[in-house]
Amino acid sequence: MICESYEADICTPQPNSKVGVSINLSDINVFPINGLRHPQEGETWGWYFWAGEDFSEDPGFFFPLHRWHLKEWRYETMKFLALPLVIGT
Repeated sequence: MICESYEADICTPQPNSKVGVSINLSDINVFPINGLRHPQEGETWGWYFWAGEDFSEDPGFFFPLHRWHLKEWRYETMKFLALPLVIGT
């Protein structure tokens, strides 16, 4: 498990939590896959994922996706959801 690799506590997502994703995350031919962790806010778990080299601060770049649907978009991102906001001290 990735939390063990980083000696991090497991931070289990809430059942109805959502993550932010870019529309191109579902394109399995676009790399790299990037992730950014922010504090949890409401139903938003704090993870934002996008694919490719380009990042945008445009408010429409990310949209909410229920965490269970993330596995249909890019299964390999699921392992990161349990990582806490801060690893180590």
